[in-house]
Amino acid sequence: MAKRKTECTYLNSNAHYGIVLDTEGYSAMPSYNIGFTVVDLQTLQVVECHSYAIPEYLEQNLTYNQEKNKTKDLNTMYVNNLHDILKGFNSKYNYKTERGMWLTLQSVIKKYQVRDVFAFNFPFDKSALVRSFGKKAEKLYTLINWHDIQTMTFYTYCNNLHYCGWCAMNGYLTENGNIQTKAETFYRYLFNPEFKEEHTALSDVKAETALLFKALAIDRNVKTNHISAWNELKNLMTENNTNPDDLLSEWLFGE
Repeated sequence: MAKRKTECTYLNSNAHYGIVLDTEGYSAMPSYNIGFTVVDLQTLQVVECHSYAIPEYLEQNLTYNQEKNKTKDLNTMYVNNLHDILKGFNSKYNYKTERGMWLTLQSVIKKYQVRDVFAFNFPFDKSALVRSFGKKAEKLYTLINWHDIQTMTFYTYCNNLHYCGWCAMNGYLTENGNIQTKAETFYRYLFNPEFKEEHTALSDVKAETALLFKALAIDRNVKTNHISAWNELKNLMTENNTNPDDLLSEWLFGE
């Protein structure tokens, strides 16, 4: 039996083509929207871009949404996107069946001999493919390496007190008071402070591709395995005897 590949600590410097993947859907459901870019890892250019809604998974996500609505634990963005898809074709969505989506992904991997897949917080997307495609996805995992764009962006740009202070200044904290390490927050820090994730696979995968290129442009040997970025920042502040409130004071008053 082939040994399963899970995550790679570093990217092979000889890697040529890779895929940046984004999946949209509730964490217990198969993905109703999947997008990916094919990227040239040597020139840091996008070669192809794909995004598809999967009609047969819409009903499951809508049903799950209705159950979540009863407890008021609801992702409003997902709700809006699901209803967008139901309205029919538009600029955000093309459509493929589950089988069609899988064949498209397989054909691209074969065409470019892809062995490296990148995603922001890849455990979510990795498990989403299994929920969406079952054993076919599990078999694919024996052939590819997974790399985390969150980790790569964190170590190249955000593992510092300046980022923590910037988040404190802008209110980018979690409900528990920790520094945010979401793709949206990283993108705002590095590119555009007004950026807002659409939670559509097309838009989000483009933003995550930009983060990947930004990280590789400065360090091609950056770690790529999944980490708890927020906890790393919490430890960093503890080591420096500071916290978000103190950092906010420093930003506001130069203390």
